[in-house]
Order: sequence, then structure tokens, then C-alpha cells
Amino acid sequence: MKPPKTIEELRASILAKYDSLSKRLQQIAKYVLDEPNDFALETVAVLAERCGVQPSAIVRFAKSFGFDGASQMQKLFRDDLLTGQSSLGYAERIRQFKDQVGKAEVTGPMQILSEFVDSNILALGHLREDILERDLKKVTKLIADCENVYVVGFGRAFPIAAYFAYALSRLNKRTIFIDG
Repeated sequence: MKPPKTIEELRASILAKYDSLSKRLQQIAKYVLDEPNDFALETVAVLAERCGVQPSAIVRFAKSFGFDGASQMQKLFRDDLLTGQSSLGYAERIRQFKDQVGKAEVTGPMQILSEFVDSNILALGHLREDILERDLKKVTKLIADCENVYVVGFGRAFPIAAYFAYALSRLNKRTIFIDG
């Protein structure tokens, strides 16, 4: 079985096979369809935790659609994210980097670090493109006009919130960081 070449082909294949998948693989399929960006950017361990399955189930899911492993399936999702980028030069640089890093399954700590860095580069690139300048100006003015700024962040947002609170305090803005 050859793996799908596009996200659309993969989605169609998942929907066509959904009823024949095991309960665990259906959990993964639902997550893949509902959260494609997370599937593109997260590690297999994180994906497995979010789906409520073992990491080997993620690999099994990918193989059931003709992929050699989870990384190959994730690359399809990452490529889809990249093609949505407005800056082709940036997207091409990231694609070339991913081609170098993503040729094999995770083989050690450097591979994990490389994938982590790559995923965050993609996420930051999308953040820059998703934020409208007028919205950023509006939020900046709101913060500047406030006497106190309360910052809260839980889970994955915690480090971002902590850094944001730190940055505001360095600007002499009265900041109250609320942690768990």
C-alpha cells in the first residue's frame, strides 16, 4: 500500500477506513482529523498522551495508511503547513531543513532536539503570520494603559506566560504572574 501524497488524500483515506479501524486507531484518527496542526508539530509521545494511547499505536496508525512510520506521516502534515505559508523563501528553507532532519525515525537525543527546534520554528513562523498588526497595536495600547497586568498560563502556555510577565516587569509595568 502506497501512502497518500496529500493531506486531502490522507483525510479521505482515514474517513473511508474509519469504521474498520480498532478503537485505539479510531481515537488517533479522530485526533488527526480534529487537530492536524498539533499532529504536525508534536512529538509522538505527546500525541500518544493526548490520544490516550501508547506511542506504538501512533506508529501502527501511520503504517496502516502505508507510511513507514509516524515521522513520515507527520512530514505530510508539516509540508501542508509549509505550503500554507505566504513566504515561499521561508517555507523552502524550513522544508530543506526538515528533509535533512526528518529522513529517519527518531534515533537519539539530537534527533529529538532537531525535531523540537524545527517544530518551534514552524510555530513561530505561523504566529508572525497569524497576528494582525492592528490587533497587536490594540493589545499593546490596552496593556500600556493598564495600572496592573495579570498574567496567567497553564500547561504549554505556562513558559510563555512566565516569560511575558518577566518581560513586562523589565519594562517597569506592574505585573502579577498567577501560576498554578
